[in-house]
Amino acid sequence: MSGLALLAAGKTDEVKKLVYTWKTIPEKGVWVWPAAYQCILLSEYYLATKDEGVLETIQGLAAVLESGQVEDMANYKDRTHGNMGNVGHKFRTGGLGHNTNVGGYGTMNITTALGITAWELAKKCGATVDQNRVDMAYNYLRLSTTKDGFIGYHTDVCAYSPSGRQGLAIVANKLGGNDQVKNDYIKLAARGLYDSTKYINDCHADSVLGVCWSLIGANVSGEEKTIRHMMDYNKAWLNMARCHDGSFVALPGRDKYDKGYYMSSRLHLTATMALVFSMDHAKLKIQGDD
Repeated sequence: MSGLALLAAGKTDEVKKLVYTWKTIPEKGVWVWPAAYQCILLSEYYLATKDEGVLETIQGLAAVLESGQVEDMANYKDRTHGNMGNVGHKFRTGGLGHNTNVGGYGTMNITTALGITAWELAKKCGATVDQNRVDMAYNYLRLSTTKDGFIGYHTDVCAYSPSGRQGLAIVANKLGGNDQVKNDYIKLAARGLYDSTKYINDCHADSVLGVCWSLIGANVSGEEKTIRHMMDYNKAWLNMARCHDGSFVALPGRDKYDKGYYMSSRLHLTATMALVFSMDHAKLKIQGDD
């Protein structure tokens, strides 16, 4: 996110230095999170600069992410995970999990949306991506979204705040092109995001993830009611997170499993807010630049 914030500010020389230290194609088995973020940053960098030196890595990252997708949940029906016992029903067709070995306790909507975002950006760079896999991932997201725009953790139910998943799902669908199905889905997810406004800092594991993608996703949705409600309601929180030197620091949330306040570098939320506050002059595809 720091690299993306610098790129959105037009600091391409600084971003090139960062990108060229992150140009290695990881082996299969890498976690989905870093592979997806790496692909997103390198793709946005290429689209901004046309530096062909990153294209091979982008193609490799797209392929690594493909290797981590569940092609048929029937193949995972006997999976177990520690004290959780059988978790085969949580390995949903089209989804991505924590790592590209498709291990752990199943697929998740947040990593699936992250994978779609990476694939769509890689496609814009000319990378070859299996469209059937992309469509399967979109379908998994849609099946995990209720008629009220709530998006669950594994499926369409869970107790965790959905705001990060909703925002990232909007970004992914916006990158996928202007068609009626995706436009309708964006409106649905934006409606759900409106209802999640007061929970953006309560996301599971790392609250910064929710703050980041919910605010970016709201803006990308184009739904003015959602954008206005989200920024107005959270105005006090955003001001309290701002430090005297211009940086931002994660604040405690309500999710008992959230460790963002304890483990998130100040750089994470600072980069997030740099992206959010520059969205009126979007320069990145994830910010809605067409």
